[in-house]
Amino acid sequence: MAYLPPERLSPGPPFTNVGLDVFAPRSVTAHGTRGSQANSKCWGTISTCLSIRAVHIEVIESMDPSIFINALRRFQAYRGPVKTFRSD
Repeated sequence: MAYLPPERLSPGPPFTNVGLDVFAPRSVTAHGTRGSQANSKCWGTISTCLSIRAVHIEVIESMDPSIFINALRRFQAYRGPVKTFRSD
């Protein structure tokens, strides 16, 4: 087994070091007024704290870079500043 990266072993506040991934699209049915329905796809970003494995999920409506950046900004506004991001 390989050695763990130093970010996984360093103590600190939650979400100082973050692993980030985007997961597969899901089909969503939105119910409107008067019984109307609209089918669409949505994706999700999952952010995990590398030291305590806490999870934060943001829903995004498309894979545009600007929408992903907005989700990342919402995450940082809610959880605080991030020192290190790890992603595939």
